[in-house]
Amino acid sequence: MSIPKNMLRIGDICLMSAQSPLAWAIRLRTAGIKNMFNKKIANHAGIVWSIDNCNDPACLFIAEMEMPCIRSTSFMEYEKAGYWSSQIIMIRRHPIYDDSAKQRFLNERIRKDVIDAVDYDTKGILEYIWPRIEDRPDEFYCSEYVRHEIQMDGADFVTPGLEKGDDCSPSDIEFATNLQTIWTRF
Repeated sequence: MSIPKNMLRIGDICLMSAQSPLAWAIRLRTAGIKNMFNKKIANHAGIVWSIDNCNDPACLFIAEMEMPCIRSTSFMEYEKAGYWSSQIIMIRRHPIYDDSAKQRFLNERIRKDVIDAVDYDTKGILEYIWPRIEDRPDEFYCSEYVRHEIQMDGADFVTPGLEKGDDCSPSDIEFATNLQTIWTRF
């Protein structure tokens, strides 16, 4: 099932799912033991941005936090066989990005982050799994980066049980009540 790139725009959130030990650990922590191997539950997130600040499908990429730093991934990498055995399972949209000015501001921040190679928050993802580890506030893991960017534009996503100060997981984005689902694999 092909992703309808002509429907995408800057600010859309891509949710991915993989079958790997880290993916299982993330799902175990966020969705419980019954859903640990459920490929319908996201374990990775990224945000759509454009290399030339327009919504032309040929110029849209996914900004995602991967070790050791942010990277820009083409949709083609996910459509072939899946990047790191991960596939895009859902694309969601926050209503704040109905505003084209907000899209431009977001795109410029992401462009700067890609150029500056913002570091991946290894301690943050470990903290998410084991709370005794403290993360670094200037580094991000995948869903933390997506939430940070949305918060930079004065918004957030609403997930039942998720407090403002809590870190978030990809499944928190997947089940947020104020995001619109643009496309889903299932």
